[in-house]
Amino acid sequence: MELPDRCLAVFVDDTGHEDFPEGHPVYGLGGCAALSRDLERLIERPWKEVRRRVKGSPDAQLHANKFARNPKTEDVQAVARFFREPFWRFGAVLTKETQCNLPDEIGRIRVMKGILQKRIEEIVQRTLCKEVKVIFEAS
Repeated sequence: MELPDRCLAVFVDDTGHEDFPEGHPVYGLGGCAALSRDLERLIERPWKEVRRRVKGSPDAQLHANKFARNPKTEDVQAVARFFREPFWRFGAVLTKETQCNLPDEIGRIRVMKGILQKRIEEIVQRTLCKEVKVIFEAS
């Protein structure tokens, strides 16, 4: 994907399940953002180093739900260092209880879209971006 230098690249992933089945009490969207000119320096290279450190390969997948089971102290420190990098992070979460308080005509996904848009707008206000591209993780 070609991104101009002053494009704000916003990466979004979800957690939980939007229908709140048993065992899934939350649904959320979260992610990170950076100007495309800074992606390799702030996100790609440091994250590959975390994966190399924790999983033994810079190309190995590293998922939070598996990482949290028995992490080594130095692995936790490597992940913590990564998240101290100067890129933007954001999140938006709905709970089952939140859903109960929404009018029927306002669906969960519509609410999450609005929250996500607000979070991105807050980041845009703090950048010198000329455009925004939102990339959703697919699984």
